[in-house]
Amino acid sequence: MGSKLANQASAIIHQMDQEELNDVVRAIKLRREYLARQATGTITVGDEVEFYSTKTGRVVGIAVKVNQKTVVVESGFRSWKVPGAMLTKTEAA
Repeated sequence: MGSKLANQASAIIHQMDQEELNDVVRAIKLRREYLARQATGTITVGDEVEFYSTKTGRVVGIAVKVNQKTVVVESGFRSWKVPGAMLTKTEAA
């Protein structure tokens, strides 16, 4: 956590009880869901996209199916179901 805002949030979180933490977790899930849907909304079938995999590194492929929060990306002989927030369009797209 490098940002000042993240450090402040972390300090506040350490002071919370269980119920307050549950409220924060729900808020974070809602925000992540919103960001994923927003990112997915910019991608259409046929777009060339990329993401980073911990095992294979940078993966470039074609979006073949766009769901509400995820995109199916084909890269070579492999298909990946990737959260929209992890994808970026490549320069060729």
